Amino acid sequence: MMARIVCLCIVVGLLVLPAFSLDSEGQRIMNFARSLQEQGEYYRAITEYERLKSYYPEGAHLVSADFAIAESYFSGGKIEAGLEQAKRVVERYPSDALAPEAIWLAGSTLFSLKRYDETKPYLEYFLHHYPEHARKHEATAMLSATYLALGEREKAITLDPLMNQHINQLEIPQKDVRTAGVLSALLPGSGQMYAERYMDGTIAFFLNVAFISATAAAIESDNIPLAVIVGFFGVGWYGGNVYNAMNSAQKYNQRAINKASLEYYQKNRTPSLQINFSF
Repeated sequence: MMARIVCLCIVVGLLVLPAFSLDSEGQRIMNFARSLQEQGEYYRAITEYERLKSYYPEGAHLVSADFAIAESYFSGGKIEAGLEQAKRVVERYPSDALAPEAIWLAGSTLFSLKRYDETKPYLEYFLHHYPEHARKHEATAMLSATYLALGEREKAITLDPLMNQHINQLEIPQKDVRTAGVLSALLPGSGQMYAERYMDGTIAFFLNVAFISATAAAIESDNIPLAVIVGFFGVGWYGGNVYNAMNSAQKYNQRAINKASLEYYQKNRTPSLQINFSF
C-alpha cells in the first residue's frame, strides 16, 4: 500500500513540476527580462516578460513576471498602465506575497507623484487587508501624510492617535487666492509679489505699464486704430496678470502642502524608539 502511495506521489509530482518550474529556456528568458529591467530598458523587459508568460502560461513564475511588468511600467513613466498591472496582480494572485507589494508599489508611486486623491484608496486598502504586513508602520505614516495633504487631519488622528497626536498643531503657510487676484487687479504684479513670485510680479508690472504708455501715446498722436489694437492687447494682458496672480497663489499653496506632507511622512516613517521605565 505504501509503495503505491509513493508511486502515486511521484507521478503527481512529475505532472505538476512542469507547471511550477521553468526549463532552461524559460529561465533564460526570465533572467534576460530582469537584466533589461535592471538596465532601465523597461519596455523591452515588459516584452520579454510577456513572451515568457506566453511560452509558459502556467507556473509560479507568472506572479513574479506580472509584478515585474508593473514595476517596469512605473519605472518607465507609464503610470496608468502600471496601476492597471498592479490591480491585475492582486486580482490574479490575491494570496501571494506579491499582492500587498503590488498595492504598496501603486500607492507609494502615486504619493511620490503627489496624486494624493488617488494615493488614499490604495493605502487604505493595504492597511485594511494586510494589517500585519511588515510595511504597516510606513504605510500608516504615508497615509497620515496623505490625509494631511488632503486636509483630512481628523482621519489621520483616527488612523493612529499616537503617531498623529500633534498633527492639528502643524501649520502650513497658505496664500489667499482672492487676495492675490485683487492685489494684481489694483496694481499689476503685486499679486505675484504676494505669492512670492517676485520675478513674475516685476515683469507683469512693467509690461502693463508699457501697454498703458503705448496706448496713451497712440491716443495723443491721434492714431486711434493703433490705440485700439494696443489697448485690446493691454486689456488681455491685464486680465492675464490677474489670473496669473491667482494661479501663483494656488501653486504656492500646493508647494507648501507637498513640502509639509513629505516632511511629515519622512519624520514618521521609521518607528521611534520608546523606552518606558516602571518602578
